[in-house]
Amino acid sequence: GLLLRNNVGVNRAGAVAISARFSNYGDYTQRMMEAIQSSWWSILEKSKFESVARGRVVVQFKLCRDGSVVEAQILRSEVPEILALACKDAVQAPAPFDAWREDMVALFGEDDIVIINFHYL
Repeated sequence: GLLLRNNVGVNRAGAVAISARFSNYGDYTQRMMEAIQSSWWSILEKSKFESVARGRVVVQFKLCRDGSVVEAQILRSEVPEILALACKDAVQAPAPFDAWREDMVALFGEDDIVIINFHYL
């Protein structure tokens, strides 16, 4: 999947990767992932966690054709709950994302499941 990396030298740096059928729609996916990653770093920065555990958090959500996010849930977490919740919040905070183009609607219908891997490095 698409992987965005943090170029900022922050000790709580992390990377975000997406697993979705529409990863072929690079421009749409890139904008959505940048918004989620920016949201995640902002949440971590505001929370001022003393230390961040290393590990992965997997968040699944349903992305609707209007760009809204529903049914977000944490599928797996290797970090303390507060850090896992930061990942879930990072998906929901920047929504709604852009509405789908007609060709996306034709391919995916009304919604699609998206899985995002957050890596605390």
